[in-house]
Amino acid sequence: MNFIPNNIYFYCPHIKDIKMTIFSLRLMDIQYPKTRKLDIKEDFHGTEIADPYRWLETHEGDEIQNWIDEQNKLVDNYIDEDIRKEYHQRLTDLYNYTRYSPPTVVAGKFYYTKNTGLQPQPLYYVKDGVDGEETEFFDPNTLSEDGTIAVMAMDFTEDGKLVVISLSTHGSDWNELRIMNVETKEFLDDHLVNIRNGANVDWLKDNSGFYYSAYVGKEDTNSATKLWFHKIGEKQSNDELIYEHPDDHLLGVYGNLYQDEKYLFIGMSKSTMPRNMLYFKNIKDNGELIKLVDELEFGYTILTVKDDFAYIRTNDNADNAKIIKIDLNNYTKDNWIDVIPEIDEPIPSMYQLGLAIADGKILISYIKDVKSEVHIYDLDGTLLKKVKLPDMGTAHVIGKYKQKEIFIGFTNFFQPYSIYLYDFDSNSMREFFPRVSKTDPSNFVIKQVFYASKDGTKVPMYIMHKKDIKPDGNTPTYLYGYGGFNISLLPMYSSRAIAFMEKGGVYAQANMRGGGEYGKKWHFGGILDKKQNVFDDFQAAAEWLIDNGYTSSKKLAIMGRSNGGLLTAACVLQRPELYGAVIVGVGVLDMLRYHKYSIGRYWIPEYGDPDKKEEFEFMIKYSPVHNVKEIEYPPIFVHTADTDDRVDPANSKKFAAILQEKGKGGPLLLRVVKKAGHGMGKPINKLIEDESYEFAFLQQALRM
Repeated sequence: MNFIPNNIYFYCPHIKDIKMTIFSLRLMDIQYPKTRKLDIKEDFHGTEIADPYRWLETHEGDEIQNWIDEQNKLVDNYIDEDIRKEYHQRLTDLYNYTRYSPPTVVAGKFYYTKNTGLQPQPLYYVKDGVDGEETEFFDPNTLSEDGTIAVMAMDFTEDGKLVVISLSTHGSDWNELRIMNVETKEFLDDHLVNIRNGANVDWLKDNSGFYYSAYVGKEDTNSATKLWFHKIGEKQSNDELIYEHPDDHLLGVYGNLYQDEKYLFIGMSKSTMPRNMLYFKNIKDNGELIKLVDELEFGYTILTVKDDFAYIRTNDNADNAKIIKIDLNNYTKDNWIDVIPEIDEPIPSMYQLGLAIADGKILISYIKDVKSEVHIYDLDGTLLKKVKLPDMGTAHVIGKYKQKEIFIGFTNFFQPYSIYLYDFDSNSMREFFPRVSKTDPSNFVIKQVFYASKDGTKVPMYIMHKKDIKPDGNTPTYLYGYGGFNISLLPMYSSRAIAFMEKGGVYAQANMRGGGEYGKKWHFGGILDKKQNVFDDFQAAAEWLIDNGYTSSKKLAIMGRSNGGLLTAACVLQRPELYGAVIVGVGVLDMLRYHKYSIGRYWIPEYGDPDKKEEFEFMIKYSPVHNVKEIEYPPIFVHTADTDDRVDPANSKKFAAILQEKGKGGPLLLRVVKKAGHGMGKPINKLIEDESYEFAFLQQALRM
């Protein structure tokens, strides 16, 4: 496909003018791949909905592969290769620094990952004690030629002699488990499959086997995980089924052992909402299964069990969460004891590394106006210390109950993630790994503002740029957001943000409702029939940046991934005149069929069920696939991955097809990455390649 007349260079005296003229001509001449349409219509509660591109839900076969190749070719023809290579080089430089993960302490040894910069996957290392010598333990890059097999988790026996390694291929959420002899580094014959997003492994102390969660089969998409026990040396088909809910096959089951294998706790949930049921039994005395919580109303996460008391984080009548303890010999609810009451700031989950227990202390990284505050309590709830952090930013607390060491991970917009060892006596932190700095924070300015959304709700937003940049109402600006699933968008180091600011741009991050920044009310203010609040919050952020002299509509880009992809797609369809460029990454975009793809059914409490009339009526109003009009749109770049089995690529393919059919303006592009998933475990080289495409697109679209 040839977009550019050969004599174009004779009409442009400057290189920049040449590139901008090329850009304009490409828009005039762009020809989208032809996409076959089907005559498919479906009745939703009396409303007929056409679905002409349903065939794009398939992922195999020559027709779909040829269509994807044509879409990718279109992107390559549009993107200026010199601009992309320039970004690729700068991003390579920015990513080329040593990164560490928080250490896991096993039998006195410290295991952690380390990537010296550009290795596809980080390597695992071990230190014998806090100040021991570092030695390589395991290199995942030896598992594949292209670095697309990633280690998602390692679960060691208490004595450190065996480890379960969870592996993902091509970014898939479906994992397999292998067991390694730590001393010899050899894999045992045991091989377990049908594990999705972690197996929740819990070893027996004698190393004879472990509890884990898994599906019956990968193809069984209408069931949920069950709790199993695997005996070392046995085939998975011989594993013992420990528990599945007898009445609800959609309840996912997981288990944990506590207090030296005296208690087995069984948790059950069926969505991404913070709510679960919780059972337990005394397995040492072969006790009966006790239904501690038998309804899906609140969330209960166990920190530990000590002296027959279970310490639990819960949002039971505590929107911001609190810590309670339950006497397992006297467990009725009227005997539950508040240890750390709810305060104005929310307690993040253990999954978000906002809560831990170590050295007999409870560690909490509260969220206060979208930044961290770390408090340390004793087991009775007495506040012992408030930790002095290196700066404003995000702090993660890391530890295990029997572990003496307390680690704190810290990052902000200008400091890469760093691991510190905390000293309780001096209330100080020292670097456990060498701190790396790729950027001088003194070259940038950052501020936090609170702007009014459409309904008057005050919403926080961070804004930053280089000191020598004076926003003049026409400065290229990159607005990022998420707004969903109770996920808090806290300050984090971002090579992509640094690269954009180095080019003279403004980077902004808005914290809309739907996230967890202000607890349950903030989350619930952006779900189901209130999802429009999230879009209003984001649009108000864009308007604030324009009204306050930072940028203009033509120079404003918005970007989001996953639920954030839904955000940017819905916003550009509702307010196309407000943006100069839009990136829709791996988005949830077909709100009438998202729950039929992959694990989409777990998101129904967040988005709604289109099979229910009252929920269909608010979902159809913003569903991106169903709201494209025959009007002018700014440049839109949709991207997905062919093996994304979290947010199915059908969402992006169908959205791009209907954009290209109906939309004017643009360009309206789709890029499908091969051998990649939703994002976790993606090799560094693929990550850099993806971001170089995005930024080349932005530079051309915003005419930077």
